[in-house]
Amino acid sequence: MDVVHDMSIHNRIVLWQSVCEMCADSPLFGIGRSVGDVYMAWRQPLERMQRYSTAVNDYLTIGARYGMIVLMLWMFVIILVASGLLRTARVKCSPVMAALAAGVFSYATAAMFSTFYTTPFLSISFTVALLLGVFLIVRNGLCAGCDHVMKALFMALAVCVSILVFGMLSRADDRLRYSYFCINGIDSVMVRKGVDEVSSVVIFLFDKKEASLEFEGRRSVRNLVGDGRPVIAAGITSDMNGYECARRFVCDAWVRYGRNMPLTLVGQNCGGRFAILLGLELDGVRKVASIGAYATWPMADLSPSDCQKVKNRPEMWIINGDADWHTDVSNVTALKEICGRLGIPCRASVIPDVGNSLGKRRQPIMEDIGRWLSEEDG
Repeated sequence: MDVVHDMSIHNRIVLWQSVCEMCADSPLFGIGRSVGDVYMAWRQPLERMQRYSTAVNDYLTIGARYGMIVLMLWMFVIILVASGLLRTARVKCSPVMAALAAGVFSYATAAMFSTFYTTPFLSISFTVALLLGVFLIVRNGLCAGCDHVMKALFMALAVCVSILVFGMLSRADDRLRYSYFCINGIDSVMVRKGVDEVSSVVIFLFDKKEASLEFEGRRSVRNLVGDGRPVIAAGITSDMNGYECARRFVCDAWVRYGRNMPLTLVGQNCGGRFAILLGLELDGVRKVASIGAYATWPMADLSPSDCQKVKNRPEMWIINGDADWHTDVSNVTALKEICGRLGIPCRASVIPDVGNSLGKRRQPIMEDIGRWLSEEDG
């Protein structure tokens, strides 16, 4: 059944359209990461749950991941070698050259509907065929003239420009804009509405080890983003260095992309715990929404003297599912009591019949959080 879904024409068209938009988002150097992962986590329509590792198209995958410069060079080489092989085969009446030309054209056609370069055997075989073709062309003294080179370059450039134009036109129908970057070794995505002037920033931290959270990240950020309120999302880990990595990421992202504007932290699982701690530590954090945070170190051990040292007291919203095997529902009460000791306004919600990943309740809960964030923005 998965194979049938993957081969669905409509799913493929939606995927290609989104990848063209990725090319338009980062045209020169690409997004620098797995195209399939980015599509699944952030750009796939909410009603779809398809899984991809690539764009199921060599040209779009290369263009989106590595940029249009690399794609143009790759297409230029393919077109130049293929046309050279055809010309040489006609002049020399060589079946070997004709066979190589047919092989190159076969790849060029099939690559529009599949991804070959990620398969070592296929990519090595095609590279060997290209090198052999170049060798035979040079050996027969039929190197491409200036006009052939210019034609190949023009064709490659025309394809790249067409992809960019289609991506920009397609993107114009959606107000959301995506940016991809890496801060302190953490891959992140920023989602914003159009080119509205930024008035506040939301940083969404989720547990990188929970694949379902990243796969559902699109359902979170699309409800958190608002007019003038971009969302920066990043996956973190709960190991010994997790909190410090999260702290460095939040501080750098806030300065670099938020220009020290009011900050809201939203976190899930270990990200929820880190969001609370960072909210207490960083001046300027106005709200914290924590989903599935544990009432463990160092929150539960805060003494009265520790409470006096807290630098910031943001408004908080503690959310837990009542069917999670990691965290007991009493955890919500414990965290709310700690906030009370700190003099922090705090609301608490227990979501019935779901774990801390929120399951089917994720979208309505994120919509509620989005409205809560908008209260002060308005």
